[in-house]
Amino acid sequence: KIRHVQRTVGLLLAADDLPKPIKEQLHGIHDDLELQRIANDAVDEDVAARCTEVIERRAVEAKVLYDVIVDALARQIEALDLACSRVATFYLGVAKDLEVHEHTRKEIDAKMSEDLEDLKLDFEDAAEERETAIAIATKALRRAPSLEALAQLFKSVLGQLQDIENSYRGYFRDATGLAKQHPGQAQAESTTAVVLFSKHFNLVPADEYAQAVERKKIAVEEERRAAEESAAAAAEAAAAAAAEAEKAAGSKKKDSKRKKSVQEPEPEEEPTPAQEEEQVQVQVPVPDDDDLD
Repeated sequence: KIRHVQRTVGLLLAADDLPKPIKEQLHGIHDDLELQRIANDAVDEDVAARCTEVIERRAVEAKVLYDVIVDALARQIEALDLACSRVATFYLGVAKDLEVHEHTRKEIDAKMSEDLEDLKLDFEDAAEERETAIAIATKALRRAPSLEALAQLFKSVLGQLQDIENSYRGYFRDATGLAKQHPGQAQAESTTAVVLFSKHFNLVPADEYAQAVERKKIAVEEERRAAEESAAAAAEAAAAAAAEAEKAAGSKKKDSKRKKSVQEPEPEEEPTPAQEEEQVQVQVPVPDDDDLD
C-alpha cells in the first residue's frame, strides 16, 4: 500500500509538471473513458434485463433435452444388447448342439469300425493258430504208426475242424450283431439331435425334450457299459488264445513223441489171420505228402 501511494503521488507530481495542453488532453480522455464506462454499464443492464431470463430458460431446456437424449440412448443400448445377446446365445446353443452331435456321430462310426477291426484281428490271429495246429495234426495223421493212433489222430483232427467251423460261425455271428447295432445307434443319435435342435425353436413339448435328454444319458451309459463288455471280451479272447497256444504246444509234444516212437519201433508180434483181415478192411490208402501239398 505504501508503494502504491508513493507511485500515485509520484504520478500526480509528474502530471502536474506536464504542459497545460497535455493536461487538457488527458482530462478529455478521462471524461471519454467515464462516458464509455457509463455506456457499458447501461448496455450490461439492458442485456441482463432482456437476455438473462431467456438464457436461463434455454439452459433448463438444454438440460432436460440432454437428460432425454441420455435416457433414450441408454434404452437403445439396452435393447440392442438384449437383441444381440439373444441372437448370439441362440446361434451359440445351436452351434454347440451341432458340434456335440457331429462329435457323437463320428465317435459312433469310429467305435463301430474299431470294434469290427478288433474282432477281425482277434479272429485272424486265432484262425492262424488253428490252421497251424490242423496242419501239424494232418501231417501226424498221415504218419500214424498204428490203427489206434490213426483213430485217435483222426478224432483229434475232426475236433479241430469243428473248432475252426465254430470259430468262423462265432466270428460272423458277432460281426453281424455289431453291424446290426450301428444303424440303431446312428438313428437314436439323429433323433435326439433333432429334438435338441427343435427345442431352440420352441417346437418340441417339454416332456419330449426331457425324454430326449434322458435318452441321451442312457446312450452315454450304454456306451460306457459296451466299452466295459468289450474289454471283458478282449480279456476272454486273450485267455482263449493262450489256451489254444498251450493246446497247440501239447499237440507238438505228442507229435514229437510219436515221431520218436516211429523212429524206434518196438518189436511187434505176428498178427493173426483175423487181425490181418480186420486191417485190410480198415486201412484206407493215404496219399503222399507231396500229392497233398
